[in-house]
Amino acid sequence: MSVNVVGGGTWAKVSDVVRGETYVQALSSEVGVPDDSIRMFLSLLAGYPLALIYRSAVYGRSPLIQHVYFILCGMYMGYFNFGLEVFHSMANMIIIYGLIKFAGGTKMSVAAAFFINTGYFLIGCATSSKTGDRYRIEWTTSHCVLILKLTGVVADLYDGSKPLEKLGADQKETAIRKKPTLIELLGHCYFFGGFLIGPQCSIKRYLTLIEGGFSSKGNGVPDSLAAGLTKLGVGLIYIGNLLLLNFFVSTEYLNTKEFHDLLLPLKCLYVLVWGRFVLTRYISCWHISEGICILTGLTYNGIDENGKSKWDSSGNIKLYEFETAHTLYNLTKAFNVQTSTWMVKYLMKRLRFLGNKELSKFLTFAYLALWHGLYSGYFNTFFLEFMMIATEPYIIARLKPKLPEFPEGKLRGVWLWFLVRVLYCQFFWSYALISFELLQFENYLRVYSSLYFIGHFFHPVFMLIAYMLSQRQKEKAQNGIQKEKEL
Repeated sequence: MSVNVVGGGTWAKVSDVVRGETYVQALSSEVGVPDDSIRMFLSLLAGYPLALIYRSAVYGRSPLIQHVYFILCGMYMGYFNFGLEVFHSMANMIIIYGLIKFAGGTKMSVAAAFFINTGYFLIGCATSSKTGDRYRIEWTTSHCVLILKLTGVVADLYDGSKPLEKLGADQKETAIRKKPTLIELLGHCYFFGGFLIGPQCSIKRYLTLIEGGFSSKGNGVPDSLAAGLTKLGVGLIYIGNLLLLNFFVSTEYLNTKEFHDLLLPLKCLYVLVWGRFVLTRYISCWHISEGICILTGLTYNGIDENGKSKWDSSGNIKLYEFETAHTLYNLTKAFNVQTSTWMVKYLMKRLRFLGNKELSKFLTFAYLALWHGLYSGYFNTFFLEFMMIATEPYIIARLKPKLPEFPEGKLRGVWLWFLVRVLYCQFFWSYALISFELLQFENYLRVYSSLYFIGHFFHPVFMLIAYMLSQRQKEKAQNGIQKEKEL
């Protein structure tokens, strides 16, 4: 499903110049990072001067000028990263605009948008150039973000057609009653702060920004400069951490003979550190991307108790909660927040008609895996995540009386933090990420085999042991009561 151009030579040269091919390849060779990652990082950094230009020269002008600015910036970012394949995004947007135009506001339109968007994305994944040897950033990377935006717009329009009293609190926040124009839809989708990797935001929030709804006092630009640059600073710190870890771990090493010959404890230690390397990549990029959104004013979230503006409505990671989480559930809850929120709001809650909460949750996890692509590794990762999170409360409930107190969101002693957060949470998350990164069955099977599938069996076996111990305690208690009655 790639886009080809006839009459190649001259256009290829022009394209290489416009996309900075020579400079990107040189930088890639110099730092030892793949060219697709270099392009993504440069695009995220470019969002900051673009956001500053928006604040100083575009904000507060006519909606048309603002929409066009976002469209042009977003499309160039897409072209810089994906070449002419950026036009897949345009094609998908136009298809959904046609659906909105002729069937917007109906229940059928929501289902149609869901299947059209997912289908377009999956066809793209099936015909993509990914080899499976490693994850490569291409047009489907940003397209998975786009299909949630487009489906969300159609669902919000349907919610807006219903009586207000029938809407939940989260639906009231995003419901729209007027069909967006094509220029509004394109501006929303190509908004450069979220086009490539997110975060998700509703079209209602985007249009509020365009209308000046997040202005500072006196109708000036949003007072979000310090908050945005702070996010950039945090993101760059994690980038530094990423580069440091890059000297010690790599995904390629997992499938080498040297790794397989290590003792099991050393292999587990390597996986733990490697998983931190993978997660740091996401944390850094999400912080940088969120900083762009903050600078434009999109993330305004009201006033705090001190009278200061809050800019935290679109964070994709709750950093403190993530770094101090002591259960896999809390870890998951603090990670990829906007995507998880979208899945709950637009998918899981709309599966209530099934009458089974666990089934709705399972189908949501299954779609979340499919949303990443067609590789079996995605499905294995989300199966492990679902299984670990589903069994963890049962285990904790039976072990809690025997464990020291560990208050929510706080560290209770360095040793306990190390034992629970680092050894337990980090290892099992890292274990699940192996298939997410290696993608193909034969690649991650070799690694899991060398680890004796410890992450697949730990939680079910531990749950079984916890159940047997609890039953044994019940039997002892019943026997004790019986003896007292006999006496």
